[in-house]
Amino acid sequence: MRRALVAIVVALLFTGWPVTGQSTFGSIVGVVHDASLGFIAGASVQIRSLEDNSVHSTTAGADGSFEFVNLKPGKYALSAQAAGFAEFQVPSADLNARQMLRIDVTMTLETQVQKVEVSDRVAVINTENGIIGDSKGTQEIGQLPMNFRAVSTSPLAALQSSANVQQDSQGNIALGGATANMVGYSVDGISTTNIFLSAAGACDS
Repeated sequence: MRRALVAIVVALLFTGWPVTGQSTFGSIVGVVHDASLGFIAGASVQIRSLEDNSVHSTTAGADGSFEFVNLKPGKYALSAQAAGFAEFQVPSADLNARQMLRIDVTMTLETQVQKVEVSDRVAVINTENGIIGDSKGTQEIGQLPMNFRAVSTSPLAALQSSANVQQDSQGNIALGGATANMVGYSVDGISTTNIFLSAAGACDS
């Protein structure tokens, strides 16, 4: 009886061995080359799991080859970068269990891209707190279509050329429909507000 029990246990172990010993992982392999099929050694290749967002990176060898092994089955995105070439991308590829998925990378020369630089000046409209602001330097004020040889040479006259600036019935400057005493001004960083009249000062020179 005891021998029969041992024989059954051994038979079960041998029966289950092929199942437990068989890998469920897959791999992604390929070669990086240019349009003329020349190998691109040293290219950086990266894959990202679209399911758990894990990232694996490698570098193409002298023959342009690369490989990622022991990968879980699922969907992967692949990208490749190399100096002088445009980035290569595969948005999604399905990897099955025990599959060797081949993705060859063909890279094209990088085209010249025009760069647009945005200055760090304060925007005219601040969307965070609803404040409308504007700033003009000496050179900008000098280029405004104004007659500085008029009776008044107050720098406040330059504000009339700014967007959303109007004059109220008393000739004071209003901004965006606000009254004069709701608007503040500064010249060379110094406030020009007339504290007695709650309006902008003249600042004639």
